[in-house]
Amino acid sequence: MSEINLSGQDLPGFDATTDYWQATVTEAELNQSPLPPYAKNYPARLPDGRYLLLPLRGMPTADGSAPDRCVASLIANQASIEVVEQLALHMAQAAGAHDFDAVIGLPTLGLAFAPLVARHLGRSRYVGVSSFSVQ
Repeated sequence: MSEINLSGQDLPGFDATTDYWQATVTEAELNQSPLPPYAKNYPARLPDGRYLLLPLRGMPTADGSAPDRCVASLIANQASIEVVEQLALHMAQAAGAHDFDAVIGLPTLGLAFAPLVARHLGRSRYVGVSSFSVQ
């Protein structure tokens, strides 16, 4: 019996992520309609009306057949500084309406945003989740 690769790394029809997460675009700059069906990427609409293209990744099937479902991928520590800054600003604007005691960043990818969100909210510090323990 042959081994089934469930990693999703070698599925056909998906782009390499090299150029993703590096810039936001206007609707006029999109390479596809912002409406489904989606082919190789998902145009995530940001609160300012711009879009961040997220690569689609096929979900591997148990029998090794072609994927029939995908997920959109954002890897914050591979995004450009400008994209991380824009996303952090949107997060801070959304969080600003809420009463909170601390900005908490979860390792690893959340730590790309936590210090920037905290700064945009007028905080001088943030909490990395590994910095405290629950007893």
